[in-house]
Amino acid sequence: MWKPLSFLVLLACSPASQPEEVPIPTGPNIVLIVADDLGVGDLGFLGGEMETPTLDRLANEGLVFSRFYSWALCSPSRAAILTGQDPMPMGLAWTPLRPEDDRGLPVNLATLGEWFTEAGYATACIGKWHLGHADPAMHPSNRGFSYFYGCLQGAVDYETHLARNQNLDWQRNGEKIQVEGYATRLFGSEAATWVREQGQASKPFFLYLPFTAPHLPLQAPTKTIRKYMHIQDPARRVFCAMVDELDRAVSQVLRSLEETGQADNTLIVFLSDNGAGKEDGGSNGVLRGAKGSAFEGGIRVPAFCWWPSKITPGQNETPAWALDIAPTFLSTAGVSKDTLQGENLLKLSSQARQFRFASRNNQWTNTAVIEGDLKYVRRERNDGALTRELLFNLSDDPSEKVNLAPDDPSRVLPFRQAALDYLQVSGD
Repeated sequence: MWKPLSFLVLLACSPASQPEEVPIPTGPNIVLIVADDLGVGDLGFLGGEMETPTLDRLANEGLVFSRFYSWALCSPSRAAILTGQDPMPMGLAWTPLRPEDDRGLPVNLATLGEWFTEAGYATACIGKWHLGHADPAMHPSNRGFSYFYGCLQGAVDYETHLARNQNLDWQRNGEKIQVEGYATRLFGSEAATWVREQGQASKPFFLYLPFTAPHLPLQAPTKTIRKYMHIQDPARRVFCAMVDELDRAVSQVLRSLEETGQADNTLIVFLSDNGAGKEDGGSNGVLRGAKGSAFEGGIRVPAFCWWPSKITPGQNETPAWALDIAPTFLSTAGVSKDTLQGENLLKLSSQARQFRFASRNNQWTNTAVIEGDLKYVRRERNDGALTRELLFNLSDDPSEKVNLAPDDPSRVLPFRQAALDYLQVSGD
């Protein structure tokens, strides 16, 4: 009887029965930094009053996108960034997720975290998730991130770490924790430590670092606020201090990369999830509208790439958008995904693409269609009483002051149809 048993043991131990090992990837490290409600006038190199030496340096040494678009609100932007897919069919395009929401990023859609894990990368999400909190299946630890530190919801208090419903929203790998400290500093320190640890590892990493700053509530350390006492507007004063703290947190991560010899092999992409809020202390420069709006101030955001050994510093005026981030990262890492809608930011084609966005508030449903320099905005009252159509040439009129629609109705027709078609794909 022992011979058949020995045969079974040998068979079980044979190479064919062993799980297939994922080869160690040879791609670069990738760091994705997302600011929250940061406008195009809210960094030093863009003319802002705040001190942002680290972000200014990365932008000056990298490739800045002068026309980069994202969705007008937190949750849809993050859904687009992490999946490379339009949030409209997901049912996430219209509003950010609230404490009472049971919705989240559809579990059947893969994320960058999952793709990079499959490719053999170490993965971490440190910061604000805001893509579903009601069900653990929606949480970062179950969406491809082997390490998570931060909060699941939006507008979490920077000091108490309480969400809008006054429940503690701070955790590490699925376990709620009580910690003291200013949120932005905690994220910076945690990310810097994690990056330093990866310097001892044999495989590359993907770090998703979505800060809560400078989103409401307007809170910053007193000492940092004092630096901006010359600013008369109290909201702007605190906002500048919050961005100052954000820059310092990024500097910690950059220092860890440099001190561990990983910087030259690291691609960093920085952007804001949407434009600055209308009365929240931020600035969208000369752009019309603000967060939640389909005008440029709501959807055009600061963005740049930094990779010292690979990217030639400069500015790219070709329109790009949040759906380009996933293809950029995957292509750079040698991972093929043919279903993604965007392009590689490092190899953008000059051919005009069509971008479609939507937002909704208590009174209006807003849709925007951008193709080249032309932009169409459709504003419909939610009660159906009024529809307005606007057409702008952004090259001549970046502030969207001159409506061309009345003088050129034939040009409006294809944009109108594209907007109406977009509204039909809503997953709500």
